[in-house]
Amino acid sequence: MNWEAYRNWVEAGKCSEMRWELPSNAKEVFDLPEECLPELEEAFRIITSNQRLKELVELWHFLIYHVPGMLSEHSNTWALPDNLGGVHVRMFSLVAVVSGIEHAIANFNATGVNDTIISDTLGYIGRYTRDIKNKRNVWGIESLTWLRNYVKAEIFRLGRLTFRAGQDFLPFRAFRSRRTGEVITLCDSSGKYRTDGLADGCNGINDPEAWNPIFELNEAFVKGCPVSNKYTALREPVTLDLREWEQMWAPGDRIIEVHIATGPPKLTHEACIDSYRQAVEFFPSYYSDIKFSAFRCWSWLLSPQLQEILPPESNIVQFMRDYHQLPVWGDESAAYDLVFGNSATDITKVTPKTQLQKAIVDFVMAGNKLRGSAGYILWDEAVELTRK
Repeated sequence: MNWEAYRNWVEAGKCSEMRWELPSNAKEVFDLPEECLPELEEAFRIITSNQRLKELVELWHFLIYHVPGMLSEHSNTWALPDNLGGVHVRMFSLVAVVSGIEHAIANFNATGVNDTIISDTLGYIGRYTRDIKNKRNVWGIESLTWLRNYVKAEIFRLGRLTFRAGQDFLPFRAFRSRRTGEVITLCDSSGKYRTDGLADGCNGINDPEAWNPIFELNEAFVKGCPVSNKYTALREPVTLDLREWEQMWAPGDRIIEVHIATGPPKLTHEACIDSYRQAVEFFPSYYSDIKFSAFRCWSWLLSPQLQEILPPESNIVQFMRDYHQLPVWGDESAAYDLVFGNSATDITKVTPKTQLQKAIVDFVMAGNKLRGSAGYILWDEAVELTRK
C-alpha cells in the first residue's frame, strides 16, 4: 500500500470530492436493484456519522479509483469482519464503489465508447449485487479486486460477453500450418505436469513424478510437448519445421481476455458470436497501436468434463467448442460457487434443481472431479467465426 500517495491525496482535499450520500443517479448508472437502495442509503448515513468508518471508506475509494496497478497489490491481505460498525462488509464495499460514481462515469466518457457499452458495463455492479443477495442473502458486493476493472473502464461488455485487453502469461504456444491451417499447441518449458498430463496441483493433487516439458525454438524448427485432443500435455515431444509452421500465439503476447458476466440474456452460441463480432471491430480501433494474437478465456465453463455430462446442443458445450483448450491448474470451486452458490458446497447434500446441477452431482458422486480450464481462439479464427 502506497501510504504516502494516500496521505497526499487526503491532504490535497481530494476526499472532499467523494459522495457522502446515495447519489440520485446511482440506481440508473449501476443498475442497482430497487430493493437494496434503502439499505444502501442507511449504510451511507451510518458511515458518515462515524469518523473511523468514513476514513476507511476514503481509503477504499482511493484504492478503487486513484491508484495504478491491481487492487490485490494493496489490499488482498486485509482481514475484515463481516460487520463494520453496523454495516455489512459487502454493503461497505458497495458504498466505496458508489461514492466514486462521478469517477466511474468520467473514466468511461474519456474512452469515447458509446452509451450502450457504458451502460452495459457499469450495470454489472447492480447485476453482481443481485447475485450476491441470491447467494449470500445480504446486499452488497465482493471481489473488489475484479470489480475495479469495471469502474476504471478497463473492461467492456460487448453484448453477452465481457472483454479486457491484457498480456498473456500462460506457458503455451500455438503454431499453425501454412499449408493445412492445422493448429498445434505446444507446452512452454515453464509448465509442470503430472503423469496424467494435467497441470501439477490440479484439484489439489500434486504428483511426485511431475515433469517439465521440453521446449526448443530456433530459426529452423520448434520442438516441444503438444497438448492432446483430450486437453492433456503429452510427454513425447514433436518437431515442427518453421518453413511450414508459423507461431501464432506465445507468452507475452497481447490478447483479449474473455469473461462471462452474469446474465441475462442466455449464453447462446449466437449471442457469443455477436460479442466476438463486436470485439474484433472494437479493440483494434480502440487500441490502434496494439496487435492482438488471440482471445483467451479461463473459466469453469471450459471444464472439459462438461462435454461428457451435458448434451452437445447445450449452450456451455457450444461455447467451449470454439476454444483450443489447455491443461492449466484448476479445481471445482468456481463451478460450485456459480452453479450451487457456494465454493465449498457438499455435493452429497445437494438436491439438484436444474439439469446442470443434476449432471454435476451425478458426475461427482460417481467419483469424478470438475476442474476449471483455459482456452484460446486465435485472432483470425475469431474473425472467421463472426463471418459464419
